[in-house]
Amino acid sequence: TLFSFLERKAIEERRNVELALENANQMMSELRIALSGAEGRASALDTQLAR
Repeated sequence: TLFSFLERKAIEERRNVELALENANQMMSELRIALSGAEGRASALDTQLAR
């Protein structure tokens, strides 16, 4: 039936959105780590320049 077809489509779309969210969260986590490293290097350079 049309209803069950639409229901299957909605379930599939929800799964796709959940996967996209997982990927975005993973990317955000990796970016936070990279940012933290960059901030550490910038801080070390500031310390060196202050001497």
